[in-house]
Formats: sequence, structure tokens, C-alpha cells
Amino acid sequence: MKNTIKAFKVGHEVLWKHGQWRKLRLPIALSVLLVPLSIAGFFTLGWELSDYLQHLLFPEQTWTEWIGFAVWIALSVVAAGPLYIIFRSLVLLVFTPFLDLVAEETESIMTGKPIPTGRTILSSVHRIILMLLLIVLASLLVVVAGFALSAIPVAGPVLSTAVVFFFQMFLSSAAFIDPYLDRRGMIPKQALALLWSKKTEMFFFGAVGLLLTMIPVIGWFIGPTYSVTSGVALGVLLFEENLDNTPSS
Repeated sequence: MKNTIKAFKVGHEVLWKHGQWRKLRLPIALSVLLVPLSIAGFFTLGWELSDYLQHLLFPEQTWTEWIGFAVWIALSVVAAGPLYIIFRSLVLLVFTPFLDLVAEETESIMTGKPIPTGRTILSSVHRIILMLLLIVLASLLVVVAGFALSAIPVAGPVLSTAVVFFFQMFLSSAAFIDPYLDRRGMIPKQALALLWSKKTEMFFFGAVGLLLTMIPVIGWFIGPTYSVTSGVALGVLLFEENLDNTPSS
């Protein structure tokens, strides 16, 4: 939890004290537009899936309005985790051309000097897309596991909700922290292993990002933007801690 708090403090400092928000106005504006578009897509997908199931399972019948509405809500809830992760990954893609700028400013604050890298924007996009595919697949598997857990008598629904929420928060955080680990030369397997070893911290980071994004209107600005800048800061903290804990040869 302490690293998450520090990361958001540094993310705030990068944006306001160091004035980086001025250079990030374009991705901030685009990420704000993604919020209502994602919400519309979220409910539209639920409705389309509901309509598809109706014609697949009951081709000769029409569902009553309340059954159709209930199925729509249920499908929307089931798809919420993967769709939220896709939304956050799209935000990250929007910010990709500016990630080196954010990383260098963050490194200057936290380590005293920026660390040079030979990464290109194209290679960064490739890594983000690869991680997006892995994380969305994992998110879908979490949903399936949630369904299985919900079948447990009495405690099943509560256990399912807790497990699904924890893992979705972890996965949504991984997308924002991995770009910095990629910058420092970690392959996906190494990055995911490091992030999983800090899974509680990752959960808190994801939960804070979600809460910020849920603030009406204002959250559309600060939620995605702070997740990007603070994700870089948390990446610095975790990478440096990992270096300190790695035995020297």
C-alpha cells in the first residue's frame, strides 16, 4: 500500500509541479473521450449478447421485457472486467508516444537522473499489444473461474466476487506498470513474475485507479491520466526494489 501512495504522489508531482500536463493535453483529451465511448460499448455489447442468446436458445419465442433486461445486466456485469482492462489498455496506447517523456521526468524525481533507452515507439506499441492480449485472455479465464466458484453452496457467490475483483484489479494494474519494466529490459515473463510477487500492491493500485475513474466527469480526466503517470512511478519503485533484492554475482 505504501508504494501505491508514493506512486500517486509522484504521479501528481510529475503532472502539476513539473508541468507535464501541458505536454500531455492531447492524450488526456483522447482518454477522456474513451470513457463515454467505453461505457456505451459496455452496455451495447451486453444488449447484443442478450439478443444473440435469445435467438440462439429460443428462436421461436420472444423474451419478456424484464427477462431480457435481467440477462442484459448480467452479461454486462460478466463482461465488465475484460472490457475495463481493454479500456485501460486503449488509454495506455493513446499515451504511448509520451511514455518516455513521463518516464524520464519520473526517473529524474525518484532516482536523480533519467535512464537512457533505445526503445522505439513501435516496439513499445508491440509490447503493449502483446501484454493486452495476454491480460485480456487471463481476464476471461478469471471470469470463467468466477462462474465455477459461484456454484459453491452458500459462500460461492461471495467468494467468486472477491476472487474475480482481486484478479481483475491485478490485471488492470499490470497493463500500466509493464511499460516501464519493458523500458528497463524485462521480458513479459520476468515482468509478470515481479508484478505477481507484489500482487497486494498491484490490487491497491488498480482499486485506486478504478475509484478515481468512477468520479463523475472529473474522474474521466484524473483516473486514466494519474494511472499512467503513477504506473510509471510504481514501476520505478518495484524495479529498484527488485534490484536491491537481487544477489550480486
